[in-house]
Amino acid sequence: FKNMGNCFGAESTSVEAEMGKAQSKSSGGGSTFVSGLRSRTKSGKKESSSESTGFPSDIFSENLSNDRAKKIKIDPSQIDFGFQRQFHDEYEVTKLLGKGAFASAYQVSPRETSRFYGRYDLAVKVISKTSLKTVQDVRWLKQEIDIMKLVGGSINMVHVYDCYESKNHVYILMELCSGGNLFEKISKGDPYTEKMAAVLMGDILRVAEQCHSRGIIHRDIKPENFLFGNKLMGAPLKMTDFGLADYCKPTTKLMEISGTPYYIAPEVIRQNYSLKADVWSCGVVLYVLLTGKTPFHREDDRKHSYKVVFRRILEDTVDFTRDPWPNISEDAKDLCRRLLCKNPAKRITAVEALQHPWIKQGMVHSKETEGSSRNPKIDAIVQRLQLFGTYSKFKQVVLYRIAKELATPEMEEVKAQWDKMNFGNVAEMGTIRLLDGLELEGFTVGEAEGSDLLKAVDVMGTGKMTFEDYAAAILDWREITKDKRYYHLCRQVFEDFDREKCGFITKRGLKEVLPGPLSDKDAKKMISEADTKGSGKIDFKDFVFFIQEKLGSADMFDKRLSSRYRNSFPKRTNSFLRKLNLLPKDAAPDSSGDSKRSISPMPPSGEDFNKSLRRDEEIEHFKEF
Repeated sequence: FKNMGNCFGAESTSVEAEMGKAQSKSSGGGSTFVSGLRSRTKSGKKESSSESTGFPSDIFSENLSNDRAKKIKIDPSQIDFGFQRQFHDEYEVTKLLGKGAFASAYQVSPRETSRFYGRYDLAVKVISKTSLKTVQDVRWLKQEIDIMKLVGGSINMVHVYDCYESKNHVYILMELCSGGNLFEKISKGDPYTEKMAAVLMGDILRVAEQCHSRGIIHRDIKPENFLFGNKLMGAPLKMTDFGLADYCKPTTKLMEISGTPYYIAPEVIRQNYSLKADVWSCGVVLYVLLTGKTPFHREDDRKHSYKVVFRRILEDTVDFTRDPWPNISEDAKDLCRRLLCKNPAKRITAVEALQHPWIKQGMVHSKETEGSSRNPKIDAIVQRLQLFGTYSKFKQVVLYRIAKELATPEMEEVKAQWDKMNFGNVAEMGTIRLLDGLELEGFTVGEAEGSDLLKAVDVMGTGKMTFEDYAAAILDWREITKDKRYYHLCRQVFEDFDREKCGFITKRGLKEVLPGPLSDKDAKKMISEADTKGSGKIDFKDFVFFIQEKLGSADMFDKRLSSRYRNSFPKRTNSFLRKLNLLPKDAAPDSSGDSKRSISPMPPSGEDFNKSLRRDEEIEHFKEF
């Protein structure tokens, strides 16, 4: 976990006492964690001093500009995110995972009052409210949480379960990834074959594209921000730390210099960048995987400021001649060059990079293509479950209702898939039965991940997955929208939501049709998802557009085929299949691949440039470049 630091002030509370106990139990001290820079405007002028203009009535209002929000100081006692308040009633802190200046990460065990009791340990990121100095700091933290929830349908993102707060702290409850981060693996000099580097790079590019397809730029892609799910060989890689992430359309140009100096793209330094800045950072990660060093690192970097590194990024050519590049394949060099193209207009996208021959060869090595001889729709089951999990609850319910009315050959295929997975012929699948069904079909998913998948596709909020839930998630909606009956089904569902029979979907209609209690605030937010006119209601044209917009591609998600991941998770002891001896035989560990080549460890000399720049840190305007 990044962005984590010491969250304790001078006050002595039960929070500090319990965290202190965990600290004394922990044998590890953790690294120094710092956040990123969000400073100057495009003009490069220094922000004026903070105002003491009082606490805004709604600090999350779009009417309050970022510039003004940065100037308004805030009293920590006034901060209220509206989160739950009973964190310590539900979780016991057991171990310190990481510590820095403003936040810390801990391993926690669920108490009997927690919905996770008796299942598995989790992690919590604890942020001190005293570290939130301005209204904009509060908004950035809220945005970080919102973005993590938005991309949380992917099982290759660190999952956020809940958020809590107390008078002095904010608690972000997360998936526990116990395998360490990618930087640690490289720094220890762990041997990576070129083929294994291609596998990891495919994973990194996939999650970058998942962000970009949702209109999100990460802005701090680096090895430290990728965690291994567990300590086993071949554990899945997961992206974390969205503290610098921001919303960004392909046509949007951002101006804030954010990120980690060694990984920052040239256009970020010039303060005119978009989504492809992340692609450059992916290129730096690839360079590190293959050589153990960043492309613009020098042995004497400790003697210089980050501005020297920035000048190299802008002016120097990436060196592909020094060792070990002569021993690296031309395909690997070609991809690295394309990712590290200084002109963002000519730089490839994450999607294009995933189609590169070198990445494709990595997929063959990892056996991700092993199931390709069967129906591609079956291979895509876990991918489609993840994709559906990224949709808003409103869109999920709409697709669920359309799916219930479908009577197509494709629906018959989906029913046949469900029946094969549902060996117990139950009406609803819980997490264990879902994991068993996926394993029968040749997939391997961790228990926590299976729980996340089920929750993400549980449209009606029953805690189980029905066939209707499954069908809504598995159907290829981009194909269904081309069916001549689709328009009629949309009209049918729209009229069901139009409870007032006025030709529009209103807040009242949503509250009557959607499952569970729905607040006015949430109903208003759902209306705004599809209301292009800002009228506070949805007409049929907007409704149809909303359904079809951002359906996305399942290809950007991990297939989780057992051919790659069978030995990547601890063996489950709670499987119904194991009791019935129905599990497929475990394959032997993969021993294929080229000879191992040790990678030199990352040099300690460039430590300052491997850290994210602080938001409040002063930075020279690079106008002259």
